[in-house]
Amino acid sequence: MSTFSGYLLKATVTVAAVTAAAAWPVHAWAGDEGLTALLIASAVGLVGAVLGHLPHFFFRGPDAVFHASMAGLGVRLLGTLAIAAPIMMLSGLPLLPFALGLVLAYFSLLILEVRDLIVLGRSAPLSGATDPDGVPTR
Repeated sequence: MSTFSGYLLKATVTVAAVTAAAAWPVHAWAGDEGLTALLIASAVGLVGAVLGHLPHFFFRGPDAVFHASMAGLGVRLLGTLAIAAPIMMLSGLPLLPFALGLVLAYFSLLILEVRDLIVLGRSAPLSGATDPDGVPTR
């Protein structure tokens, strides 16, 4: 499984779990329209996360993972907002359930991405770090 497909699987499962956990309370609170807004917002959050992963295809070099991750956070934020704003303004969906779904999806995936970055950072050698013999070290 490639890195992207692995990330996509983890992101999809994470968003599905968070959305499933929020579905019953949102449905009880805001009805069918609220549940629809929650589901659409969760999908928007997932699409934003996929957009945020795109910089990983363009960065190369020893620090590529970190640069791509930092660029990805910006791309994900702007992409999610660019998709969510017109939906919120023009769709007629209830705003609070939509915003709740967007926040839940966005921050649950942010936690997943930061966790993955920490794991990668601990396993990757520092660029330019060498021992006295010139051998790259951690």
